[in-house]
Formats: sequence, structure tokens, C-alpha cells
Amino acid sequence: ALLTVLVAAGCGQAGTSKGLEGTTINFSIKVDDSERPAIQALLTRFQRQEKVTVNLEQLSRFRQPLGPTVNLVTDLDPKALIARVRKQVTTRTTGIDLFAQDNVALSDLTYPTLLVQNLSQLDRGRGDPPTDPGAPGLLSPYFLAFRPNVRVAYANKAAFVKAGLKHPTTEEEFTTAAQALVQSGQPKVTLSLAYGDPAAVTVSELILSHGGDPLVLNDAGSVAAFTFLQNLWRDGLLSPASFQAKYDTEVDNLVNGTSLLAENWPFTTAQLVKMGRSQDFSVFPGWSGPKAEAHVIGGDVLGIPVGVNGKRLQAAEDLAKFLRSKESQEFLARRNSWPSFRSDIDYSKLPKNQQATFNAIKEAQKSGWYRPSVPNWQEVSDRMNDAVQRIVERGQPVQAVLDDLHGQLVQSTSSGGSG
Repeated sequence: ALLTVLVAAGCGQAGTSKGLEGTTINFSIKVDDSERPAIQALLTRFQRQEKVTVNLEQLSRFRQPLGPTVNLVTDLDPKALIARVRKQVTTRTTGIDLFAQDNVALSDLTYPTLLVQNLSQLDRGRGDPPTDPGAPGLLSPYFLAFRPNVRVAYANKAAFVKAGLKHPTTEEEFTTAAQALVQSGQPKVTLSLAYGDPAAVTVSELILSHGGDPLVLNDAGSVAAFTFLQNLWRDGLLSPASFQAKYDTEVDNLVNGTSLLAENWPFTTAQLVKMGRSQDFSVFPGWSGPKAEAHVIGGDVLGIPVGVNGKRLQAAEDLAKFLRSKESQEFLARRNSWPSFRSDIDYSKLPKNQQATFNAIKEAQKSGWYRPSVPNWQEVSDRMNDAVQRIVERGQPVQAVLDDLHGQLVQSTSSGGSG
């Protein structure tokens, strides 16, 4: 099985860290358990510093790493990672040497104390293509592009054929589809509104699609977006499962028929492929609102904490370059359905059951929006979640609630709070 993994990774140059055997570094990345094996397979190849071998007998000769040893850490969420890095920088101790961090949680790594190193020398002039556009000031000079992510839409093929539906491309068509998909009085459409980041992503996209600013919760676009959400729930078109829907539970909703139409991260495709269910669903970019089509660009960037030096720094830099290589990025696309930041990835070479997903990803990214790296984003997210509970679930007046919540944001900002 390991041989198959390594062959799938490609057979280009594995790494550049020969001579660092005996060095151990820690790489932190928060991933689902199902995505971990692909990461571990790449780290194994990096540690061996070899091209792919052709048989198991040869492979068995390389049990000892020829390059640095990499410990994989997958239990640190964005907040925990920031706390860990801050502690090791403050105490001048070793710990995390390279990390992948959600792009919405970067400001605390650079302000008020700079906790990460300048990596601009790794990002340009070394043969790598430029990163995807759209994130001015987000990546350079302290972070490296690694895994952009964007949500796409999944539709149950059989249900859409039975109802005579096409993929909705507008909010009006989405509403029509939701009406047609109601079965036995039960709504069969979900939106990811689980408390926390899932709801904030969904709300941000809706606000933008109605011409609003996610940082201004009571502007006309925000009022229109929450009015639309409230009406969906009031009219029985939104499944109650929406309020627990997030990246993993949305997969369950699609597979068990709770949802016949949903937006979710491409993680969904990897799971459907593993379950042998990918042929049951069609994938498309999603639908636009009355003012625009908008897709939050999520995903991870790479960083190295202040204080990592010597051989550990060299190993961390080499691992970052390795993970950003064409071979590694193609492997992660194939195994985890992860989009790549590289412009030279040929998605047409991926398995057929993934190509529709990556075509949808490319289209969705054209309308991408990077969440602003502002100190109070967590506060904004919390108030968005409060709005979902008060307006959608409880049916409270839209304008009054949003005026109240935006006032809380303004007060928090003026008093120096950051959520």
C-alpha cells in the first residue's frame, strides 16, 4: 500500500535536505483524520530523500531516514496553534518548526508581536509559479501559499432528474429548486450554519452576493442577505440539519439523503470517492445572488515561527519547498481533492470522478473573496452567528437585530476589544 502511495506521488526529485539526518522537526497542520494518510505519505518520502522505488524489496532498504525526521502534529486548531507558537517564541524554546494555518487566523501571528519569520526569499525566484491572485498582503512576506480552498455545490443527480431541475445559477433558481425538492413536507436543502466558522462563511458569501460588506452587519446588503435566510426558514425550504451542518456533517447529509442540494468544501468529493458514491452527485460552482457571485477563499498557508534556526530552520524551509512542489501538490489534489495554488497543475490528469469538482473549483475561485486579516474578525464571526440564531431560528426583526449586533461590533472596536 505504501508503494502505491509513493508511486502516486510522482517520481521527481524528492527533497533537498540530505545531510540533515539526525535533525528532527515538528510540522503542524489541522486536517481531518481521513486526510492525514496523504500528508504522512509525503512526509515519509521527504524523510527518505529518494526518488520513488520500483519494488518493495528496494523500498525495504530505506527504513532509516536519509533526511530530517518530521513529527506530524494534527491536533492544534488555529487558536491553539497561535497559543503554542506565542509560548515558544516568548520562552525561547523549541516546538513547532513549520505550520499550516487557516488564512483567516493570521493577524495574531503578526500583531502586536511578530511571531513568524520573513519567508519572502522562499516565495520568489526559485522556479515556483506565482500564487493565485486575490490576496494582497495576505501571503507575503511572512506566509507561503499552500492550500487554497473554496466551496462548491453538490446536487443529487437522481433527485434533480426526477424534479426536472437544472443546476441553479441564481438565487431565484436556488429558491425554485428548494421548493421542488421538498419531499413529504420535509425540506431537502441545507446551508452550512453550524455555529462558528461554517455559519460565518455562509453568511459572508450571502452578504457579498447581496452587495454588502461582511464587516458592516447592518448595511443594505446584510439586511437583504438575512431577510433571504429568514424567508427560507419561514417558508419551510431550509432543512433543520443546516444548523449543525459543517464540512463533515454536510457529507453525511448528502449521503443519507437529508440534503439533495448543498454547498461544501471539496473535502466532500474525496469522501464520496472513498465511499463509492461520487457518481450519485453532480458538482458545480454554485449560484449568484442578486448583486454578485461570491465564494469565500479558505485554506491554509505555511509559516515558520521566530526562533527556529540552524539545521531545524533549514529542514523546515526544505519541507515547505517540498510540500509546495508540483509533485506534492498534484498528489494532494489526487488523494485529498485539495486545490493547488500552483498554476502549472494539470487537473485534467486527475481521475475522472474528480475532474468535475476541480472544474467547479476553478470557476468558483474566479469570484473568490479572502476574509480580511483584521484583528476583530473573530468578533465579526461571533456576531454573524448571533444573527443566525436570533433572526433565522427565532424569527426576530432583521434590521433591529443587525443594528444591535453592528453596534456591539463598533463598541468593541472602539474599546480595543478583538473578540
